[in-house]
Amino acid sequence: MDESYATSQLFSCVFSIENLNTIFNPKININMKFDEIVILTGASKGLGRKILDQIIRKPKTLAVSISRSKIVCDSDNFEQLNYDLSNFQNCKEALLSIENLLNKRKRIKKIILINNAARLGEIKTCRNSNLEDISKTIFLNTTVPIVLQNKVIQYANNDVFVEVLNIISGASNKPYHGWGAYCTSKAGLLMATKTMALEIENLGLNAKTWAFIPGVIDTEMQEKIRSSNYEDFNDLDRFIKLKSDNVLISPNKLACFISNSINDKSFINGETYNYKDFLY
Repeated sequence: MDESYATSQLFSCVFSIENLNTIFNPKININMKFDEIVILTGASKGLGRKILDQIIRKPKTLAVSISRSKIVCDSDNFEQLNYDLSNFQNCKEALLSIENLLNKRKRIKKIILINNAARLGEIKTCRNSNLEDISKTIFLNTTVPIVLQNKVIQYANNDVFVEVLNIISGASNKPYHGWGAYCTSKAGLLMATKTMALEIENLGLNAKTWAFIPGVIDTEMQEKIRSSNYEDFNDLDRFIKLKSDNVLISPNKLACFISNSINDKSFINGETYNYKDFLY
């Protein structure tokens, strides 16, 4: 038999059993008992990585990351799915991997999804924006979290509680010059959160979904904003001053807050919370 053909057939069989982008942790036995699974997008850097660092400290929690870049983490309660969620085909494969993962974990009492992955997109006025960048921003920031939310909610039943936290932005209800696609995408995610919350209430599902505005965080995204120009972004001075005045929000503190919030019953289905309201 031709060696290349045999190899292709082998990979075809493996792919049909389990998606090749799923990086399984050899330390994890399928029979290991976890009370909950936390699925986190955009966990390879920035706020997402800090949230992941908090989640893996919980011994009864299986942390599952979905990100384009591979994550170095040797915790025995961590698995990763390596997908570029801005890619349509990758997104479809990620949904299948999530389904496979959840179907194997029959003893789980709670499933939590944190939709954190997002992109600012090009900082340009609407009249100068291009189709490709707008499409990619809307897809990653709105479409992807919606379909992930829709998927995990399907697992809500009398024995399993599902919680979805959608991380949005102040730009979801305030327009910014030069952020047309970003503002639109976050506004869309906010409405998707409210719509799902309404359906949860009407159908009596054992679930909740809520939105969170983190504020201006000290991450790479802010570096990109500060490196833009006045013609494309007329709030540039304000964001430069936030950095110089040292008032950007620490991703470490924010991640700790989010980690504690996902198991807090005071965060209500369908509501939107702003981190700044908890600082005073």
